[in-house]
Amino acid sequence: MQGTGKRQSDRGGGAGSTLLARLGRRTTSGTFLPVVDGLRFVAIAMVVAFHLSIYAGDRGGAAGVREGAWGVVAAVAARGHLGVHLFFLLSGFVLALPFARAARGEAPPVALGRYYLRRVTRLEPPYLLSLCLFYGALVWQGRDATSLLPHLAASAAYLHGAVYGTMSAINGVAWSLEVEVQFYLLAPLLGTVYRLAPRVRRALLLSGALAAAVVQVAYIGPDTRLSLSLPNYLQYFLLGFLLADLFLDEWRGDPAPGARFDLVGLAGVVLLGAGDTSRWAPALVPVGVLAVAVAAFRGRRAASFLARPWVVVTGGMCYTIYLLHYPLLSAVGRVLGRFLGGAGPFAWTGVLLCAYLPILAAVSLAFFLAIERPCMRPDWPARLWRGLCGRGA
Repeated sequence: MQGTGKRQSDRGGGAGSTLLARLGRRTTSGTFLPVVDGLRFVAIAMVVAFHLSIYAGDRGGAAGVREGAWGVVAAVAARGHLGVHLFFLLSGFVLALPFARAARGEAPPVALGRYYLRRVTRLEPPYLLSLCLFYGALVWQGRDATSLLPHLAASAAYLHGAVYGTMSAINGVAWSLEVEVQFYLLAPLLGTVYRLAPRVRRALLLSGALAAAVVQVAYIGPDTRLSLSLPNYLQYFLLGFLLADLFLDEWRGDPAPGARFDLVGLAGVVLLGAGDTSRWAPALVPVGVLAVAVAAFRGRRAASFLARPWVVVTGGMCYTIYLLHYPLLSAVGRVLGRFLGGAGPFAWTGVLLCAYLPILAAVSLAFFLAIERPCMRPDWPARLWRGLCGRGA
């Protein structure tokens, strides 16, 4: 298993290794799997493309257009929201690994206090700081500070969807982080599945994913509070648990990737495109997401692309990019709107690609290096405290 991560991280070689060392993700366990950050790159690219196309369509007067060239572009980009579903599966995979390893006797039992503290110290500082920044920006734009405060508090507590039944009024993309936090609370309980025999636990995970899809189809509507909660996405996390099981049991010997798994990934992409509009999307889309993930681990061409240093580094910054990309898109778009006038959606797309993406890259890199990457050190609170005490002495 560790050999898998090492071999993939060495593919870049030379300058690539230096890039990963300086900008790559730090991991608590010390086991770095470049393919995971490669998949995160795919997910964040999909999400950014999704929001960029919607913004360009709205500002270019083509919102809802389904015919012509823009209709094709919009239809393809509309699948970008499935990047969030890929994020959910990857979260399930990453969170499952310590519980699965402990059940196999390969690692000590997971200390729940440390587990939850790590989630807080790793994820809270970038999230809370970004919320405060965006709250200040909204007030500066003329929004009422007092009326926004309850929304800020609910978002900071990961309860905006539960309290208001809507996406966060401070940063709309925060809804998915609320879903993630709900799963963090459930993950230790689900981790006990690895104590069962392989066939039994895999059957339970698959059955649970299928049951979650059925519940979603039958009982969860698009405008309910449940649509912004874990029950609406549980199948993705469960399939992430299944992927972790396959990774540890079936791929431990690190055999060479095979071209047939690239075909599995291609089939998954087709399923995502076709299944997203189906009534049974809650059952079809998770299968497509899982197929893409399997191809990333086992496909020859997929694994080669996802191991490229620039892909891995960008994927490692996905949390920062996700937090910042939509408010930044809105800010850049407002400035560009003064010059583009009645430009169409293609003009808006071209200008945004040339102006917005470089700004997003620069701002995200600065935020990642200054805020998120330091928080990847498990001991950063102690290091910060020692630094502050040292200055005060």
